[in-house]
Amino acid sequence: GDLDTIVLTAMRKEPQKRYASAEHMAEDMRRYLDGAPVSARGDSLLYRAGKFARRHRMALGTSLVAASLLVGLAIKDDLDGRKAERRFNDLRAFLNFVIKNLNQAMSEGKLPARRALVGKAVSYLDSLRQEAGTTDLQLEVVDGYLAIADIQGNPWVDNLEEAAAARVSADKALKIAEQLDPQDPRSRAALAHCHEELGDLLATGPERVAGMAHYQQALSLAGANPQFTTAISLRIAYLQGEAYDAASARDNYRNAEQAAQTWLAQSPGDTTARGKLAVSKEMMARFATLAGEPAGAEDAIQEAIAIYRELAPHSPADRRNIAMAYKTLAEVQKRIGKKKEALANCRQSLDASEAMHQESPQDGQTRTDIAQETVLLVDLLRENGQPDEARE
Repeated sequence: GDLDTIVLTAMRKEPQKRYASAEHMAEDMRRYLDGAPVSARGDSLLYRAGKFARRHRMALGTSLVAASLLVGLAIKDDLDGRKAERRFNDLRAFLNFVIKNLNQAMSEGKLPARRALVGKAVSYLDSLRQEAGTTDLQLEVVDGYLAIADIQGNPWVDNLEEAAAARVSADKALKIAEQLDPQDPRSRAALAHCHEELGDLLATGPERVAGMAHYQQALSLAGANPQFTTAISLRIAYLQGEAYDAASARDNYRNAEQAAQTWLAQSPGDTTARGKLAVSKEMMARFATLAGEPAGAEDAIQEAIAIYRELAPHSPADRRNIAMAYKTLAEVQKRIGKKKEALANCRQSLDASEAMHQESPQDGQTRTDIAQETVLLVDLLRENGQPDEARE
């Protein structure tokens, strides 16, 4: 319809109804190609709303979920006229925000849009928190605050780098979760997720000890949930490895491996469980070697590589995992004196990373991987008696 309208407008008999200039027509063409409303179609609210929905399917989908929640809350509160009216006012304000403010923020880039959405969400959750009388509603508020904390500053995900604000949101979630019935499985899970979030926020910064304590609290609340246990154990192990505590990292990667095995037994077709199992095997082998226990490390890494190769069609990240696993294998072999094998596997790691770099030359992570693999290659070339290639 838009393209037809542009052509017909350009062909109108009446000069005043045609485009004023070629530039005006070109601008409408650009708007058409960008999925934006074209000026020739007029300014009806229904038309503009439809174009907005097509341009921002994901954001609007999230917003509609929130709107549905607001409607549901209003219906639940229909016996209390004042609450129902407040809920519908919230709904009206939220939809107005999506159509006006969020649309404008999106045009300015991803970060302004996320900040605008977070600000609105925090304001709404703070209001809802005061009236959350049922367990269901309190759990929704907890989940909301944790999701906001992730966006604000969780270092494990793409975030706004607002660590202080993230801590405030996580603390609000924790205070609500601590008031819930500890015998209720859903409430215990919510409390565990609160401690997990605070572990994420604190353990990577100056409050590392406090963060680790939150992780341990989360594990104690998780009980027999292998998925949750795998995730927390992997994070604890990673941080211990970063702190050069090889033995502790080895033990927690082993815990993660066992939990992932249980998870996979419960859900044999779960590719995420397979991926976590591979990571656990690879890193447990690496840190066992660093801790002076290299027996079986090469086999474990080869098993991890086989899993990564199996998963590669499902996840682009697994291609990088394969490259990194060959680098890990080379490091282990270098440490136990298998210099020739280490050199071959280092080359394989570097080849895989360079292939990814050709496909995505702007990817900073791949460039970093190549630099690190090249440093290892230089060391291995020297140790294998090839100084000229090493110098090159």
